[in-house]
Amino acid sequence: IDSHWENLSRGVIDLRNIVYFISLFILFIYGSLAAFSGRVRSVFQKAASFGLLAGILVLVNLLLSGAVIRMDLTSNNIYSLSAPSKKLMRSLDDPVIVKAFFSEKLPGQYRESKNYLRDLLYEYRAYSKGRLSFNFIDPTESEEYAIEAASYGIPPLQFTEAGKESYEVRQGYMGIAVLYGDRAETIPVLESVSGIEYDLSTRIKKLVAEEMIAVGYIGEPAIPDGLAGEVRKRYSFIQISSTQAYSNNQFSSVILAGRDFSEEDIELLSEAIDRGIPLALLVDRYSADTNSFSVTEENMEINKLLESYGISIGEGIIADRQAQRIGVTTQQGFFRVQNVVDYPYFPLLTDFSGDNPVVRDIDAAVFPFVSPIEILDEEDQYEVRVLAKTSKNSWLIRQPGNVSPMVPPVRAPGAATGPFPVAAAVHGKSDQDFRMLVTSNARFFEEDMLHMQANRSLFNNIIDWLSEDADLIAIRSKGISSRPLKEVSAGQMTLIKNLNMFLVPVLIVILGLIRWKTQNKRRNYQRLKYLI
Repeated sequence: IDSHWENLSRGVIDLRNIVYFISLFILFIYGSLAAFSGRVRSVFQKAASFGLLAGILVLVNLLLSGAVIRMDLTSNNIYSLSAPSKKLMRSLDDPVIVKAFFSEKLPGQYRESKNYLRDLLYEYRAYSKGRLSFNFIDPTESEEYAIEAASYGIPPLQFTEAGKESYEVRQGYMGIAVLYGDRAETIPVLESVSGIEYDLSTRIKKLVAEEMIAVGYIGEPAIPDGLAGEVRKRYSFIQISSTQAYSNNQFSSVILAGRDFSEEDIELLSEAIDRGIPLALLVDRYSADTNSFSVTEENMEINKLLESYGISIGEGIIADRQAQRIGVTTQQGFFRVQNVVDYPYFPLLTDFSGDNPVVRDIDAAVFPFVSPIEILDEEDQYEVRVLAKTSKNSWLIRQPGNVSPMVPPVRAPGAATGPFPVAAAVHGKSDQDFRMLVTSNARFFEEDMLHMQANRSLFNNIIDWLSEDADLIAIRSKGISSRPLKEVSAGQMTLIKNLNMFLVPVLIVILGLIRWKTQNKRRNYQRLKYLI
């Protein structure tokens, strides 16, 4: 029962689950009627009719076990196959085989992952018109299956399970291999079901692609290994140094650039633009030392290049009351105290454009030590579209000094106030293929920032957008659900709190008074009626 109820608890109404519960209802009602009916019937007749009904209902449930008819009532339909995945399945020309190596006896918290994966694969198979097939294999059943799992790089896992009087350590498997011709892609461990559709569709797309698009990266900061590994699942990811001969065409069709640009880097970027290569410029105007909490301005030669496209990185650092919370350790006497404070220099972005797929489904992201993007007089050849802004409660600090979280920034009289653009896309008017993306921050994808899933997705979305792969963006963004509360004034907070506390009791008292008055009128009327 639990496995059928799990989908409903998520907000997914599946025909199979509905039929299952209706079957139980019919079976138990019929059994109750048979057991307590006043009619004289033999025990054999009752048992036979009950068994016949049970068999019919079991058969109906078995026939529907492979059907995929469901209503996903969740935001963004996160538990159903997305349109890009359906499109990918319909485009398959050759068979794709999915082998799910899952142990039969998994701890309770992992069994639902297996059931969810099975339901998702049924959907994949339904939309592939039979070109995708799957089967579940338990490597613990035989050594042959264990060897096959090892050949795909799927390791055995150790699970601990505590019972009433026992503590047991078991070996199990939770991996997936996707096969296409003589090629294979593997998900060694299914850690979470939240991103499984993206992982599966990405690997299938990579297998069926004729060749991988190459992505080049220039500058600092270095991309964290985990994030670079995600990119390499979809693209050939190449670190390009300014001394390399870029004229060699084996390099990328897309360039992703960081910060700290030298003259050689700018020449390389100009050459890439001339060759029609889509470009992302992630630029920090200031570098911050989180030990001394001081900031220094970087070389902004890159603005000379940006200004020719109607855009530049402005002076100053943005402080925002809508900010990310960070942990700060302070010394108080002999004790070290951990405090959690809002850090205005880490603006929490929630104002995104709904037109561009890079940010369309992102609810919140953090841009640390970010500067404003200035939109210059629009050039005849290019159009600038703002993708993300800070909140209206942000302001600009022209000459940033100490950025310690224990020293709250003060808004100077006459300081420019937000919202400020911090990400923008530049499109060509005459050249429709020209695409450039600019952010005034190159730290949002550093290791410390990747605990925000939206930051990780934003970096991946940028690469997919430059590579004209909006389908992957749509699949990846489905599970992002960070929805921070908007900042309200102290008066509004007090009003909302008091309404929550007193509104319902006051309404009940008012309804009680109305009912009391009504009852009094009725009693008085009845008394007068009998007296008359």
